Amino acid sequence: MISLYKQLVTFLFLSLPLISLHAQITGKLIHGDHSPVQYVNVLLFRQVDSVMVKGTISDTLGIYHLQDIPEGHYYLLFQSMCYQEQMMGGIELKENAELIVPEIRMME
Repeated sequence: MISLYKQLVTFLFLSLPLISLHAQITGKLIHGDHSPVQYVNVLLFRQVDSVMVKGTISDTLGIYHLQDIPEGHYYLLFQSMCYQEQMMGGIELKENAELIVPEIRMME
């Protein structure tokens, strides 16, 4: 019985890193005609020191996902060679938060 208890405690202890307490951000980038904008760099920076935390690109539907983001204050930067740079600040993320960003309209 004690052996089973030790195994269960060990399993739970080793599983703790697998339990994510991190936040995620999802959004969509569009043209003026509401069609998707693909292959835009989406960069997440810490507000306090402008260190880049995560980065991704928008897919063919204009959708982007950033996952496993620690709790904190951030801003997003959207960059592409064909569009004006866009920035979205004032992002505060808590543990397990899921932020769905309103559509961002990219300007040529």
